[in-house]
Amino acid sequence: MFAGGGAMGGIVAAMVMAGTAQGDTNEQARIVALETRLQALEAIVRTSSPGSASLTVARNLQVVTGEVLTAETGLNTTLSTGRDTKIMTGGTASITAGSNATLSSGANTTISTGLNTTISTARDTTLSSGGNATVSSGKRLHLTAADEILLTTGKAQLRMRKSGEIDLTGTDINITGAGVINVKSSKDVIIKGSKVAGN
Repeated sequence: MFAGGGAMGGIVAAMVMAGTAQGDTNEQARIVALETRLQALEAIVRTSSPGSASLTVARNLQVVTGEVLTAETGLNTTLSTGRDTKIMTGGTASITAGSNATLSSGANTTISTGLNTTISTARDTTLSSGGNATVSSGKRLHLTAADEILLTTGKAQLRMRKSGEIDLTGTDINITGAGVINVKSSKDVIIKGSKVAGN
């Protein structure tokens, strides 16, 4: 033992107390920081009822995953934005509905692909327009039906059946050609009218 041991012990005790006080201060600072983060998290994630939760952010929300992201609901899912929505994938994108699917737009709708586009249904398909409708092709346009093709506008009608019968019906029918017009039949050619005129 050395002289002044009592004084040294007091110094050591003071250092221990100071360290303890510093540790308490650091611990309190950590608690305050955690409480602040918890309050911020509670402002974003809220539980409205047992089993229910809502996620709300004032500005931007980003969800990032290095591999697979799965979002699944037992009932309904609603995704809405006040402005634009973008869904992008570097590979294949698939939207599947077990029942009905609806794509609607308050203004214009554009569907474009870099290669081919295929629309197929197991039963009926309806394309309707409240205004004008245009179908255009850079090359050939094929219309194929197994039983019948019917083109109708007002009182004019063109009907083509799978048997080979073609009916052209209208009030006044004009056939105009800048070149030669050939009418050929392997059987009879019948022309009827109240008056049949030629050149």
